[in-house]
Amino acid sequence: MDSKRKGCSIARMKKARSATRGSARKGKGAPRTVDEYLSGVPEPARSTLSKVRATIRSAVPPEATETISYRMPAFKHKGIVV
Repeated sequence: MDSKRKGCSIARMKKARSATRGSARKGKGAPRTVDEYLSGVPEPARSTLSKVRATIRSAVPPEATETISYRMPAFKHKGIVV
């Protein structure tokens, strides 16, 4: 296989793999808030994540804020906490 064909094949593989990846909100771009993230998660995972969210909220300082980091929900307080 010459280098031109090999490069084309790798590009096709990368494109195919990236098409299978997605965020919780498929086809709508990356979520901007934790509520947007959770709205795209199917049940029963959504209710489980909501319980985890409440548990973390009770453990972090009151001034911690929710954010999306690396396309995942997180809590920020002087940097990323969880």
